[in-house]
Amino acid sequence: MEKIIFQIINLIGERDKILFPEILENLADYYPLKEVVKTLNKLAKNKLIANEDSYLILTEKGKDIYLKNKTPFKAKLCEYCSGKRIAISEEFGSILEKFSVLVKERPAPIVEYIQGYMREEDVIRRVIFMHYYNDLKDKNIIIIGDDDLLSIALALTKLPKRIVVLDIDKRLVDFLKEINKKENLNIEVLEYNIKEPFPKKLKRKFDLFSCEPLETYSGLKLFIGRGINALKKNGVGYFGLTVQEASYPKWQYIQKLILKANGVITDVIKGFSSYPVNSYKSFNCEEVLLKRLKLNLAYSQKDISWYKSTMIRFEILGEPQNLIDPDKKYSLVFKDEEEDITIP
Repeated sequence: MEKIIFQIINLIGERDKILFPEILENLADYYPLKEVVKTLNKLAKNKLIANEDSYLILTEKGKDIYLKNKTPFKAKLCEYCSGKRIAISEEFGSILEKFSVLVKERPAPIVEYIQGYMREEDVIRRVIFMHYYNDLKDKNIIIIGDDDLLSIALALTKLPKRIVVLDIDKRLVDFLKEINKKENLNIEVLEYNIKEPFPKKLKRKFDLFSCEPLETYSGLKLFIGRGINALKKNGVGYFGLTVQEASYPKWQYIQKLILKANGVITDVIKGFSSYPVNSYKSFNCEEVLLKRLKLNLAYSQKDISWYKSTMIRFEILGEPQNLIDPDKKYSLVFKDEEEDITIP
């Protein structure tokens, strides 16, 4: 039996019935969304699962398979940190509280830029993880695309020496400038399209870059490549990468890019960041996926952050090697027609 089939049957069997987004949440770190949808359709076609309003249930045939493969052993993530390794301490708790207030009026994500923002507590966890590695104090940091508003969280700590944000979205640029002025933070914000040549004044000026790249091959190369353009000797990179819309060949591609840049991956933490995709005002990812299912499932309307991203950290060993020419313009594919299946 295919592993994914067993996992889905086991998930439903353990709970008797399960919501579609709960299936997505549990399989987020293992399989692309297109594979989950394809497998659910296959299970429905073979009459192993059925639907009960917004819930998935096992048929008698499905229950037989579940009981045959059931074991007494359960595998659980740590209930305290959910496998993320990072706890939010008291001093960072106050930063989370302030950060959550400041970002309430942020511009809504829009499809044109394939935007999405992670939960506020996960932004703070990334900040804590950076601090754990001594990547913040007196460091020069550049963020390439900041719909998560990581720059605000970093600035609230007062630890970095310099924070620069590059973003294509004028709404975000204006919002960050407004918050920066209002709160007297040290954020520099520039409207910038990564397809364009990298600003000369920013080349080799930063200790660390962070980004959430577009998950097309050109997107991955451009976002990581522009980060490398910015890094100094022994610089550090942080970025997020999903399994849900970036299959393992893309992971292999990223690993090769980092090696080519003279880097080494130090940390890979799956499920580190979650995205409240069903609360976006401009589009609903779950409804988009439901249209691909051959089951008459109703929209659950339950707030489950089922879209997850792995946090990856890498270090440059000595001098960084450019992946792309900082002085050249490049083309960019925004959407992978095969794998980006949540985009309307």
